[in-house]
Amino acid sequence: MKQFLRFYAWGMEVKLYMSIYTAAVVFFQGITEVLQGRYAISVWVLLEMLLVSFVFAAIQYVILPAGEWSSRGRLAAWAVCANVLYIGSALVFGWFPGVPLWENIVLVAMLEVSLWAIWFGKQVARWRDTRALNRSLRKFQQEG
Repeated sequence: MKQFLRFYAWGMEVKLYMSIYTAAVVFFQGITEVLQGRYAISVWVLLEMLLVSFVFAAIQYVILPAGEWSSRGRLAAWAVCANVLYIGSALVFGWFPGVPLWENIVLVAMLEVSLWAIWFGKQVARWRDTRALNRSLRKFQQEG
């Protein structure tokens, strides 16, 4: 039972991030398609994006376990993995065909901004949790 619960917790964490990453890359795919006058995305491309997002989320779970978002080395490894996986997959699978150079540059910049935003969100949550824990500790000390 303990093993099942651990696997279940892993699945919840990985699926959460997989869905966020998939939604983001599909959104950018949709924008690039509309800018080129196309209004459809291949089911195969969507599946590729989903699988790449799953792989990245699983790697993230290993590289950045709970509470490790402040380790610069782990963050650097996470960012490198994101860049290699998403940029590499876009090139290998041809996710953004016919996109001009400037648009590719914007997409890479958005990837970097998105990674920073995820890190920043984790920091805000950590700061909030620390404040709440400190308040609870002070309250506990005052009662005792």
